[in-house]
Amino acid sequence: MGSNTATQTALEVQRQVERGASLERVFRAVRELVPFEAGLMSRFDVNDRTYTHVAGVVPARLERFVSDELDEDPVFERVRADRETIWLSQMGRQDRRASTTITDFVVPEGICEGVTQPLFSYSGEYVGVLNLAWYHHIDVDQDRRDLFRLLLPAIGAAVYAGEHRCRRPELSVREREVLHQIRAGHTNAQIGRVLGISTRTVATHVEHILAKLGVANRAAAAAVMT
Repeated sequence: MGSNTATQTALEVQRQVERGASLERVFRAVRELVPFEAGLMSRFDVNDRTYTHVAGVVPARLERFVSDELDEDPVFERVRADRETIWLSQMGRQDRRASTTITDFVVPEGICEGVTQPLFSYSGEYVGVLNLAWYHHIDVDQDRRDLFRLLLPAIGAAVYAGEHRCRRPELSVREREVLHQIRAGHTNAQIGRVLGISTRTVATHVEHILAKLGVANRAAAAAVMT
């Protein structure tokens, strides 16, 4: 994949997120950028500290490992705290020895390249993890790695938004009125005139709507079913 093609693919991932696409569609778009052989996108529930697997092409063993053992890995704990991106081929010897993901899953499964990537919402909340793996030696070029890294906030936002869609976010009556106007393509000034409120008040409602829905912009909010 050339750099121009990789960039176009990354833009498509971004578009899928902004349109409020399903996590399966976002997952497939990521696979176009980094064509992994096995992958799993999992959402983290902060209340009961469990993972729900929302998209994936993986053996059941990986699902069980993420659910039962991933959070016990001291290296993953550090990566999550520091918001790192570490590809398997870039891991140092000390991390390889310390990581239970490596010793208990990666080595026994014969995985040659991959990444276990923590995901965060735009507000910084840990929302899940994305696991990608290859069973043969592959050189994931730096352009694709850099683009993958740049897309992580958007992917995290998609996971966060998916969680809140499942919970049917509770918007106030006024916020629902504003969202209806957003879906009609109206500007803040136009919404203010229709609803009889100031443009500044509309902007505040829009800010609250985006936060409640866990999306980055008006287009994504308009695509969310509430």
